[in-house]
Amino acid sequence: MQSDSSVAGLRSHPQESQNHSWIQRCHVVVGCHLCAVQHGDISWPGRDLDVEPVLLDYFRRILFEGEAVIMHNPTKTGDSLVQTRDRIRTITPGVAGGRMVGGNLSILASMVGSQFLPDWKNVVLFLEDDGEKIYRVDRMLTQLKLAGILGRVSGVVFGKCTNCEPGEGYGSLTLDEVLDDHVRPLGIPAWSGSMIGHIEEKFTVPLGVRAEINAEGGTIQLLEAAVS
Repeated sequence: MQSDSSVAGLRSHPQESQNHSWIQRCHVVVGCHLCAVQHGDISWPGRDLDVEPVLLDYFRRILFEGEAVIMHNPTKTGDSLVQTRDRIRTITPGVAGGRMVGGNLSILASMVGSQFLPDWKNVVLFLEDDGEKIYRVDRMLTQLKLAGILGRVSGVVFGKCTNCEPGEGYGSLTLDEVLDDHVRPLGIPAWSGSMIGHIEEKFTVPLGVRAEINAEGGTIQLLEAAVS
């Protein structure tokens, strides 16, 4: 974990850093002070050199061109009459603004109670995960709620929960039901299905950057450049 002195040094000499789940704790700390940490990497061990167009486009525009982009899921239908992939689901309609803070749900939940979490006022919380049972997602969202985090944020964007399946036995809730139970009562703009997470085609989300989200359109509009 970063010390106060190391965070101060990074603030004086900011640099871009890609977020992997296993170092997200450091990025949550640093990303709240710098606009150079981004959630969504373009490489990992064993990955082919060919980078998906959507991923590369957002990565280039945000980190190399300093563009305040509008991110939205592709709307292509392919051979189908309607869109079947990367669809969003509005939990609560509306528009909200704030600093983009979040990342992997299980990592974020493990930091609850530490001194390293940010002030959650005026924050758009984005979450994603991989390989978690639905009951564990339910438990971790409960932890964020009891810690007072969900009650303070201005909006919620839930990305992809890859390989997140119900546990063994009967009576498991679906992921949509869990999100409705925890997020809808907040009465803040929220949607799920955003292209954030352990997927090949994903958004590059700069941590700490001010943005505006539209829960009906499923858009994330950056209000400032992530780099200068």
